[in-house]
Amino acid sequence: MQTTVGLEDILSQLNVKSCVATSGSPQKVKHSLGVTGLDHFFKAEVFTSSEVKNGKPAPDLFLHAARQMGVKPENCLVIEDSTAGIKGAQAANMPVIRYAGASHLIHHVSPSGEQPHHNVDVPTISHWRQLFELIPAIRQG
Repeated sequence: MQTTVGLEDILSQLNVKSCVATSGSPQKVKHSLGVTGLDHFFKAEVFTSSEVKNGKPAPDLFLHAARQMGVKPENCLVIEDSTAGIKGAQAANMPVIRYAGASHLIHHVSPSGEQPHHNVDVPTISHWRQLFELIPAIRQG
Protein backbone atom coordinates (compact mmCIF):
# COMPACT_ATOMS: atom_id res chain seq x y z
CA MET A 1 0.00 0.00 0.00
CA GLN A 2 1.40 3.37 -1.05
CA THR A 3 0.20 6.83 -1.99
CA THR A 4 -0.36 7.74 -5.60
CA VAL A 5 2.25 9.98 -7.18
CA GLY A 6 1.79 13.63 -6.26
CA LEU A 7 -0.88 13.22 -3.57
CA GLU A 8 1.24 14.43 -0.65
CA ASP A 9 2.35 17.44 -2.68
CA ILE A 10 -1.26 18.35 -3.49
CA LEU A 11 -2.42 17.91 0.12
CA SER A 12 0.40 20.13 1.39
CA GLN A 13 -0.59 22.91 -1.04
CA LEU A 14 -4.34 23.03 -0.34
CA ASN A 15 -5.71 26.30 1.03
CA VAL A 16 -9.06 24.75 1.91
CA LYS A 17 -10.23 22.31 4.58
CA SER A 18 -9.98 18.66 3.61
CA CYS A 19 -11.22 15.38 5.00
CA VAL A 20 -11.69 11.73 4.21
CA ALA A 21 -15.23 10.36 3.78
CA THR A 22 -14.96 6.63 3.16
CA SER A 23 -17.01 3.48 3.04
CA GLY A 24 -14.12 1.68 4.71
CA SER A 25 -14.21 0.80 8.38
CA PRO A 26 -12.61 3.13 10.93
CA GLN A 27 -9.89 0.52 11.53
CA LYS A 28 -9.17 0.12 7.83
CA VAL A 29 -8.91 3.84 7.11
CA LYS A 30 -6.75 4.43 10.21
CA HIS A 31 -4.42 1.65 9.09
CA SER A 32 -4.34 2.87 5.47
CA LEU A 33 -3.59 6.48 6.43
CA GLY A 34 -0.90 5.33 8.86
CA VAL A 35 0.83 2.99 6.42
CA THR A 36 0.83 5.61 3.66
CA GLY A 37 1.93 8.40 6.00
CA LEU A 38 -1.09 10.55 5.18
CA ASP A 39 -2.58 10.50 8.67
CA HIS A 40 -1.02 13.85 9.62
CA PHE A 41 -2.99 15.55 6.83
CA PHE A 42 -6.34 14.50 8.25
CA LYS A 43 -5.97 14.06 12.05
CA ALA A 44 -9.63 14.02 13.20
CA GLU A 45 -11.07 14.81 9.77
CA VAL A 46 -11.91 11.21 8.89
CA PHE A 47 -15.53 10.11 8.52
CA THR A 48 -16.71 6.60 7.76
CA SER A 49 -19.99 5.05 6.71
CA SER A 50 -20.25 3.60 10.23
CA GLU A 51 -21.27 7.11 11.36
CA VAL A 52 -24.36 7.37 9.13
CA LYS A 53 -27.50 5.38 8.45
CA ASN A 54 -26.88 4.87 4.73
CA GLY A 55 -23.54 4.50 2.99
CA LYS A 56 -22.66 5.47 -0.55
CA PRO A 57 -24.42 5.98 -2.99
CA ALA A 58 -26.71 7.70 -0.48
CA PRO A 59 -25.59 11.28 0.26
CA ASP A 60 -25.54 10.69 4.04
CA LEU A 61 -21.77 10.33 4.48
CA PHE A 62 -20.93 13.40 2.43
CA LEU A 63 -23.56 15.53 4.17
CA HIS A 64 -22.29 14.30 7.56
CA ALA A 65 -18.70 15.18 6.65
CA ALA A 66 -19.74 18.64 5.46
CA ARG A 67 -21.65 19.30 8.71
CA GLN A 68 -18.69 18.15 10.81
CA MET A 69 -16.30 20.30 8.78
CA GLY A 70 -18.62 23.33 9.03
CA VAL A 71 -18.96 23.70 5.26
CA LYS A 72 -22.13 24.03 3.17
CA PRO A 73 -22.57 21.07 0.79
CA GLU A 74 -22.51 23.30 -2.28
CA ASN A 75 -19.10 24.60 -1.16
CA CYS A 76 -17.60 21.12 -0.89
CA LEU A 77 -15.62 19.35 -3.56
CA VAL A 78 -15.69 15.56 -3.57
CA ILE A 79 -12.90 13.63 -5.25
CA GLU A 80 -14.06 10.06 -5.79
CA ASP A 81 -12.84 6.90 -7.45
CA SER A 82 -16.10 4.94 -7.33
CA THR A 83 -19.42 5.22 -9.11
CA ALA A 84 -21.27 4.86 -5.79
CA GLY A 85 -19.26 7.74 -4.34
CA ILE A 86 -19.83 9.93 -7.38
CA LYS A 87 -23.56 9.28 -7.19
CA GLY A 88 -23.54 10.00 -3.45
CA ALA A 89 -21.77 13.32 -3.99
CA GLN A 90 -24.21 14.25 -6.73
CA ALA A 91 -27.14 13.33 -4.46
CA ALA A 92 -25.63 15.64 -1.82
CA ASN A 93 -25.49 18.42 -4.44
CA MET A 94 -21.73 18.61 -4.15
CA PRO A 95 -19.39 19.18 -7.09
CA VAL A 96 -17.46 16.00 -7.79
CA ILE A 97 -14.35 15.00 -9.70
CA ARG A 98 -13.53 11.40 -10.56
CA TYR A 99 -9.99 10.34 -9.67
CA ALA A 100 -8.88 7.64 -12.09
CA GLY A 101 -5.19 7.43 -11.21
CA ALA A 102 -5.21 4.87 -8.39
CA SER A 103 -3.42 1.60 -9.13
CA HIS A 104 -6.63 -0.42 -8.76
CA LEU A 105 -8.23 1.72 -11.49
CA ILE A 106 -5.41 2.03 -14.00
CA HIS A 107 -6.59 -0.90 -16.14
CA HIS A 108 -9.98 0.82 -16.48
CA VAL A 109 -8.57 4.10 -17.82
CA SER A 110 -8.36 4.85 -21.51
CA PRO A 111 -5.34 6.78 -22.87
CA SER A 112 -7.40 9.98 -22.65
CA GLY A 113 -7.90 9.40 -18.91
CA GLU A 114 -11.59 8.49 -19.16
CA GLN A 115 -13.35 5.56 -17.57
CA PRO A 116 -15.99 4.58 -20.10
CA HIS A 117 -17.54 1.90 -17.87
CA HIS A 118 -18.92 4.60 -15.57
CA ASN A 119 -22.25 6.11 -16.61
CA VAL A 120 -21.77 9.37 -14.80
CA ASP A 121 -20.62 12.54 -16.49
CA VAL A 122 -18.13 14.31 -14.24
CA PRO A 123 -14.68 15.82 -14.77
CA THR A 124 -11.96 13.18 -14.50
CA ILE A 125 -8.33 13.48 -13.46
CA SER A 126 -5.71 10.77 -13.76
CA HIS A 127 -2.89 12.66 -12.05
CA TRP A 128 -3.13 14.81 -8.93
CA ARG A 129 -1.47 17.79 -10.64
CA GLN A 130 -4.59 18.05 -12.81
CA LEU A 131 -6.62 19.04 -9.75
CA PHE A 132 -5.01 22.49 -9.58
CA GLU A 133 -5.41 22.85 -13.35
CA LEU A 134 -9.17 22.29 -12.97
CA ILE A 135 -9.59 24.34 -9.79
CA PRO A 136 -6.61 26.67 -9.24
CA ALA A 137 -8.38 28.59 -6.43
CA ILE A 138 -7.86 25.72 -3.95
CA ARG A 139 -4.07 26.06 -4.13
CA GLN A 140 -2.05 28.12 -1.66
CA GLY A 141 -0.28 31.16 -3.02
